[in-house]
Order: sequence, then structure tokens, then C-alpha cells
Amino acid sequence: MLNPGLSPTSVHEGMVTQEELAAIEQLVLARIAEAVKFAGDSPWPEPQDALEDVFSK
Repeated sequence: MLNPGLSPTSVHEGMVTQEELAAIEQLVLARIAEAVKFAGDSPWPEPQDALEDVFSK
């Protein structure tokens, strides 16, 4: 369960069914897995590019 506090409340209030929550969770977990795979398959940046588009105050 992605959000154990919100999920029971959402079901109890009739905003979503348990089946819908399960489907949403599966979609979220699949998107996370895709992002992790993409990151793992991507090459490391060149040292001179590593801090490009990084901003801080």
C-alpha cells in the first residue's frame, strides 16, 4: 500500500474502491520500475556536464 493513511479513508468515504486503489498502486509501481530501469540503463554524464542545469541558492 503506497499511502496506508489515505487509502482506508478514501475507501471509507466512497471516493475510490479497493480494486481501484490496487490498480493505481500497480500503475505507480510500474512507472517507478520504468524510471529506475531508464536511470540504470542511461550513461553517466560527462564530468563537464554533470552539474549542467543544477541550480542552488
